[in-house]
Amino acid sequence: MKELTKMNLHFHTKGIALLISGLFVVLTLVVIPSTLAAGKPVIPDEGQAGQGMPREPLIPSTITINSGTVAVGEIFTASIDLDVPAANNLTAITIDVQYDPTVLASDGTCLVNTTDFTLNICNRSDGDGQPPDVFSYTALNVTGVNGVINLGKIPFTGLSAGTSDLTIVVRTFDDGSGESPNVVNGSVQVDEPTAIHLHNFSIAAAEKESGVLMVLLAVLAGVSFISIFQLEEIRKWRRHSQE
Repeated sequence: MKELTKMNLHFHTKGIALLISGLFVVLTLVVIPSTLAAGKPVIPDEGQAGQGMPREPLIPSTITINSGTVAVGEIFTASIDLDVPAANNLTAITIDVQYDPTVLASDGTCLVNTTDFTLNICNRSDGDGQPPDVFSYTALNVTGVNGVINLGKIPFTGLSAGTSDLTIVVRTFDDGSGESPNVVNGSVQVDEPTAIHLHNFSIAAAEKESGVLMVLLAVLAGVSFISIFQLEEIRKWRRHSQE
């Protein structure tokens, strides 16, 4: 009887151990992962971003240089302007401005905007007179800047009749959007200087004007002769009266 009791106790203890082991496996494989997953935030992937959680579209910035028309010898000032959306912050920019030195002359002067940038420098990096010549700009703002901003200005003088493209080449542009900026290039048309025509006189008109001038001179000479003659007569009358 004792042996039977011991055997029953042995099987009972073994059953409890198997039950505990089974519960441990269930907790490990099912309950704990489910609990952790319930408390973990769900991060949508790219495919889920448009399902109730739209991403704000990225707006690229824009770099613009103006265009114009001048005559030979006149000054044209190229202005480089930036349009940085409010969602972006421009911290660094490096660009080149290319032009045709056979049409536009430059003494190497370039102007910079130091109000909106911590550092802004420019120089003529290529001025050998062989197209294209190049001005380079590098500007930094440690905190970032946005809005409509002038980067700098370059004065040119019309050298010869023709057209010079003003081409912007972007080397560095960091506005936080991850997008390349839009670029609007410009151009300058240089015309021949306007010829001076004095009243558009023809030869016939000049001869006519000369004839009129001769008549006027003759009239003036006649008036002067008459005036001198009358003055002499008056003098004679006075002498006669005094005698």
